[in-house]
Amino acid sequence: MSALGGEADVTTQCRLVTQPRHFQTASFPHGGVALNEHFDGDALATAMQMLKRAFRLYSVTTFLTGYDMATTFGKPHLEFHTLDLSAGWHSPPGYPDGIKQKILASNFDEAKKVGGRSRLLRFEAGVFTTEPFVHDYWEEVYLISGDLTVGNDANGNGGTEFEPNTYACRPPDAVHGPFKSKSGCLLFELHYFSNDIAPPSK
Repeated sequence: MSALGGEADVTTQCRLVTQPRHFQTASFPHGGVALNEHFDGDALATAMQMLKRAFRLYSVTTFLTGYDMATTFGKPHLEFHTLDLSAGWHSPPGYPDGIKQKILASNFDEAKKVGGRSRLLRFEAGVFTTEPFVHDYWEEVYLISGDLTVGNDANGNGGTEFEPNTYACRPPDAVHGPFKSKSGCLLFELHYFSNDIAPPSK
C-alpha cells in the first residue's frame, strides 16, 4: 500500500453536504456506511450525531485503509458448529473454582471499555459466591439448565431460587448476586459495552 497523500491508492473522503430542505448526505467509501436522511429539525446536529455513530462502527483506520475493522478485530464469523463442552473451561477472575466459563465469541476489552462477548457459565453442585457483583458493562443472562439461587448470604444460605427458562438483563453498575446452585447449572451470557443504550432511569 502506498503512503497517504500524492498518488495514494486508497482515497478516503467524508463529506457533509447541506442542501435545501435540510438534506444531508454522509458518504464513506469501501462499502462502509452510506447515510441519507431528510431532517425537519436541527439538520446539522442530527447529521453530526450520525457521523459519531458511524465512527464508532468504523474506526479511522477503516476509512484510511479500506479494511473492515469489525471483521479484522471484532468477533469472528461463526456459523453453526458443535461445541466441545469437555474443554475450554476456566474460572473467571474473582470466582470460586467451582464456577467456570467457556468463551464462545469475543472482542471484549474491559480495560478499554469496548466490545462484547458471549459465554457459557457453569456452576458445579453446591458452589456459591459470597459477595454481590457490579460492573460497568451490560449483561444478559439465560438459565439453560439446573437451578440458580440469587441473593444468598456469605454462607450460601437464603436467596431466591430460579429454574430453567429464566432470563435477566442488567445495565451497567447494577448490583446483582451473590449466586449459588444446589444441583449445578448452565448459563448463557452476553456482556457488552454500549454508548448508544442508556441505562433505565431509577
